[in-house]
Amino acid sequence: MNFLLQRAPQFNEVFSGPGTGRGGFDGWWWVIGGCVAAVVVVLFVLSRRAGRFGTMARADEDVFMRMCQANGLTKHQVFLLRQMYHETRMANPLLLFLAPQQYEGYMAGLRGKRLELIKAVREKVFA
Repeated sequence: MNFLLQRAPQFNEVFSGPGTGRGGFDGWWWVIGGCVAAVVVVLFVLSRRAGRFGTMARADEDVFMRMCQANGLTKHQVFLLRQMYHETRMANPLLLFLAPQQYEGYMAGLRGKRLELIKAVREKVFA
């Protein structure tokens, strides 16, 4: 049994890199692996965040834009409505033009200029 343990390669011999020279553990592989893992995590988080404010379904997008044009909304107002749609995770963007109560829940968390803008959009749509 002792003979097998004496002949078994040591941890440092197995995992030592070609540039260590002293037979020690090469920590650079851990650093490189950690950096690669960090990049993968950052890319994953960014892709999830981008998906949260992604696009609408094609049919919904067409109807949404037609409703915005019919109500005479500016590009800034359209952008604001898009944000509202994505932040509240509405099932259908047409609720922005059909249900004024959608605005009241959203406006509760707003302050300042953004609150004034969303009130102006609401008045324009439901006037």
